[in-house]
Amino acid sequence: RLIGSDDDVITQIYWRIVKARIAGAAGDQDEAHRLAAEVMKLTEATDDSFDWMAALEVVDYLDPGIRRATLERVLAETESKGNTVSAEQLRAKLAVLP
Repeated sequence: RLIGSDDDVITQIYWRIVKARIAGAAGDQDEAHRLAAEVMKLTEATDDSFDWMAALEVVDYLDPGIRRATLERVLAETESKGNTVSAEQLRAKLAVLP
């Protein structure tokens, strides 16, 4: 967080991913949810599928409806770029959702 500026979207995404995972592991689901939502909002500002795949590290902290919609959106973008490996990973995540 201290190594990047506030307008460096990539840095802002990645520190939030780390903090969300730490919060989730510590049992602070509210903080993990808040940070995961911020990650998704920031990730919308980038068209880099690598950033989207990294953001999915915290997708499990999102509300179920948002989780499905996010996975479906990323799957569509991933397929449009021909990334078959990531697309399969996303399909597997979608398949286990209720």
